[in-house]
Amino acid sequence: MSKTLRLITLALLLISNCYGQNSATCTVMFYNLLGYSTNNCVVSRADTLKVIVQHILPDILIVCELTDSAAAKAILQTSLNVNGGNSYQAAAFVPNGSSSNNLQGMLFYDSTKFVLVEQNVIHTSLRDINHYRVYAIDSGLASHQDTLFLNLYAAHLKASDDAGSIAQRKEEVDFLRAWMVNRPMGESHLFAADLNIYECAEPAYVSLTDSFPCDFEDPIQACGSWNNNPDYASIHTQSTRCNQFCGGASGGVDDRFDQILVSKNMTDGSSRFQADTASYQAFGNSGTTFNSCLGSPWYHPTIPPSVISALYYMSDHFPVVMDLEITFPALPIAISDADASIWKLGVQNPAQDPLRVFLTSEMSGSLDWEILTIWGMVAASGKWEIHAGAQQMQLSIQGLAAGMYVFRVLDVPNSRVISRPFHVGQ
Repeated sequence: MSKTLRLITLALLLISNCYGQNSATCTVMFYNLLGYSTNNCVVSRADTLKVIVQHILPDILIVCELTDSAAAKAILQTSLNVNGGNSYQAAAFVPNGSSSNNLQGMLFYDSTKFVLVEQNVIHTSLRDINHYRVYAIDSGLASHQDTLFLNLYAAHLKASDDAGSIAQRKEEVDFLRAWMVNRPMGESHLFAADLNIYECAEPAYVSLTDSFPCDFEDPIQACGSWNNNPDYASIHTQSTRCNQFCGGASGGVDDRFDQILVSKNMTDGSSRFQADTASYQAFGNSGTTFNSCLGSPWYHPTIPPSVISALYYMSDHFPVVMDLEITFPALPIAISDADASIWKLGVQNPAQDPLRVFLTSEMSGSLDWEILTIWGMVAASGKWEIHAGAQQMQLSIQGLAAGMYVFRVLDVPNSRVISRPFHVGQ
């Protein structure tokens, strides 16, 4: 292989890694919303939540203590889909069917990265546990047909530290375990919850982490007695307030009630979804304010005061945030000496409407073509009947927003793909 051809090969491989979506990072956020929206002692809580989520920009937002579908709609329209954006979608809101308690879980997600394919409700003695099954959008799915499913659970277990409440939390977890027995355990599972658990030795937590079908794990391996223990100050999530306010708990930050747990395959490398343990955080907790509370003064080295203020007024809990690293199956990309001699592809860059694509081929036949966004979404596609020799195709790109794209042609029967990036200007 000549030096020039090696450079071409390296460039195409880099393009494939960047635009073929071999990997991606997904930010998951769990947040107890403190009775949203019946608890409206703060004006415009959707705008308050907006400050927080627009700082974090979660790809998956799982919440608890949501009271009705109107609240879900407000979050979607006012907190998430802002400044002309419309990529966030929500699951269907289902009122709590376990008891008269009206506090429910809910899922919001970035529809450019995930598709919701299934949702279920697991009834308990107090509050439903909500299950959502999504898959990660992968531009190469048609080629490898290996769909990456992720199962998400939103839960809010019984509060209080008396013996009856401890037993009830174990019972609620048992309902989930019984439901999960017949689920596909080879997939990835993420459990986000206000556990109301005080230590990892509590029966409900032992069940979740030791006897569940998917072997849930604490991604940061912080087993201990969390309540009022300064050793765990940096991961405490309640209470953000020293004084009673808007129905929330008071007393300062001294409990690790809110957690994200993941199935074992998301920590041992056997799933294409891997928990980034270093990213796990109780968002807003500086780790230096044990038994203190949000308000003035409250310093955080990386979070703006406006976001800290929004955290105080929104809830008596800190959100829990963690990244997932997604590795997509490899595309059947063969950029060999033979392929380089068969195809020579050029794309007008920067692009104008119509986009002009140039191809020189040593073969005739039918090729598939696609225009991909930087997220791997297919923005346009079609067939190209080619002949041996030089040819040109013109495509309308009036519907494409400004930004980077990739044009690629695919010879699927022979597992050949070649790509070129281009930019659409303002």
